[in-house]
Amino acid sequence: SSPRWVNYTLCEVREALASGFNGVLFDDVDDAIDYYPGEASGVINIIKLVSENYPNALIGVNRGFQLAPNLSPYIQFVLYEDYGTYYNFTTNDYQYLDASQVNRLINTTNYLKSLGLMVLALGYSPLPCDSYSDFVASLVAREGVPYYVGGINLTRLPTTCIIG
Repeated sequence: SSPRWVNYTLCEVREALASGFNGVLFDDVDDAIDYYPGEASGVINIIKLVSENYPNALIGVNRGFQLAPNLSPYIQFVLYEDYGTYYNFTTNDYQYLDASQVNRLINTTNYLKSLGLMVLALGYSPLPCDSYSDFVASLVAREGVPYYVGGINLTRLPTTCIIG
């Protein structure tokens, strides 16, 4: 909500676009709201101002589902991280979403699509073409969303896998 933060963000977006990027991603929007719930309007305002100042830029958010109705006029996509699988930093291993989490994922995906937003799915797996990758691939095939599955550091190039 600080004008200094707004100006800083607009400057960073200008620099990113000037260096050849065609858009920006506001990462971990849900964390900002979870830790600072009083700042929701500030987050919305920054993204609105970026949209108004850079109308040709692609703008997206990582998660932040609770703000989607307020953000949908200003963004084109939502990155849905942990789409079916995730890395558990407490146990230091990859895990699947349980049935209730998958149900919530499907409902949220459909809700975001109903707002006119593209959903980009991001899942995690320790190896390319393993059961984690297959699980994510089966979910995105059912929901019709583009996806990427990578290791926790996201340095692996995408691989085409055969589900089976």
